[in-house]
Amino acid sequence: SYNMPGGFGVLNVMPACNGLNGAVTLDVNSGGSMPGGWNVRMENAASGVVADSDISMFDQVTFTGIPAGTYDVIRRIPVGSAYPGTCPPETLSVTVPDLGVSCGTISGRV
Repeated sequence: SYNMPGGFGVLNVMPACNGLNGAVTLDVNSGGSMPGGWNVRMENAASGVVADSDISMFDQVTFTGIPAGTYDVIRRIPVGSAYPGTCPPETLSVTVPDLGVSCGTISGRV
């Protein structure tokens, strides 16, 4: 088949730290074939949509500026694709931890 989904998973999570938001890098299609790309969306049930990559033609997508929390990541064929309905949406869960306000701080005596 011309449409063949590849890998879909979390590659890296950068925690929120000292008031700065985190980041998540995802594998959205390694080893697959999706000529029209994928729509990859990150949602938090409490706050709604956090980030939307539109259409990813790449194997990896990185979302930055993500507050600490647990998110659903949904991969689906984009609306208007030449291949509608060929692959159902897929969902995975990812947690961006909060390391607090003292992370990244060095203290001590010299």
